[in-house]
This record gives sequence, structure tokens and C-alpha cells, in this order.
Amino acid sequence: MRPILGGGARALVGEAIAAVGGDRALTDAVLSAYTTAYTAEPVVDTTVHADARTALQRLRDNGIRIGVCTNKRTDLTREVLAGTGLAELVDAVAGIDSVPAGKPDPVHLTTVLDALGVSAAETVYVGDTEVDALTARRAGVAYRHVAWGNAVDHCTVIERFSDLLTLATETTRI
Repeated sequence: MRPILGGGARALVGEAIAAVGGDRALTDAVLSAYTTAYTAEPVVDTTVHADARTALQRLRDNGIRIGVCTNKRTDLTREVLAGTGLAELVDAVAGIDSVPAGKPDPVHLTTVLDALGVSAAETVYVGDTEVDALTARRAGVAYRHVAWGNAVDHCTVIERFSDLLTLATETTRI
């Protein structure tokens, strides 16, 4: 599944169907079932990665505003953030349903920046897929790629979220 993540639920379902030799005409029906199941229990198998909570709290304590740009729907993203205890650490969320086009369209990311009141020059975007790296590049935003994500060439990689703490001295916002 890892190689097909990042494009949102419709792309995920379509690629999964294709991967097993299924009929892409089934995408809408399978997407509906997927959405129903995910909406019913959006946090059931979700875990917070390693030192993420501590690092995000330290960033917030240092005045760094934090946003989420995701190809998930906004309401589901907020539920996942709340269910994992991260909601109070996030200042802005833009899901795929809150913008005209999802990632890698740069407007998706710049919508988050606008909500945070920050410029591209004072932002570092952290992601785990090629879609994230492309989104940052198109928006003119510095990018850091997590080591546990899909391999992406020519990206600065962070091994843990606490690596972001050193960036706080390089930029004013993350």
C-alpha cells in the first residue's frame, strides 16, 4: 500500500483496485465502502509516531505555528488529530475538501500558510511521500522528508520529529 499513498482516498482506492487486476469502474462503489468504514473508526489503528507529540509541543512552546495539509477530508483529519491527542497542537488544517484541488497543487499548501499567517519563506513542510515533496517544491516551501516515509530522491531527511527543533533557529515558522 505504501507506494500508492498520498493522493487521497479516491486515488488510493483506484490504485488498489488496479493493483489486484480489478475493474476501475468499481472505484466509486469501493470508495463509498472505504469512506463508510474509515468514517466509522478513523483512529482505530492510528498511532502517533515516536517523538512527534513531544517535538510538536516543544515547537509550540517556542512560538512555532503548526498546520496540516492533507489529502484526507478535513473533518476526518480533525477527528484523527483529536483521537490521537494532537488537535491542541495544530493551528490550521486544510483537507482535500477545503481546496479546489488537493496535493500536489500548491494552493492546497498555501491555503494552510494563509491560515497560519506565514509566508513560504518562513515555512518548512514535512512529509512522507513524493506528493508531499512535489507540493512543497511547487509552493516554494522548504521541505523535510521523514526517514520512515516512501523513499524520495534529493530531499533532506529527518530521522525523528525532534530534528525539527533545530530548524526553529533557521526559520521563524514551521
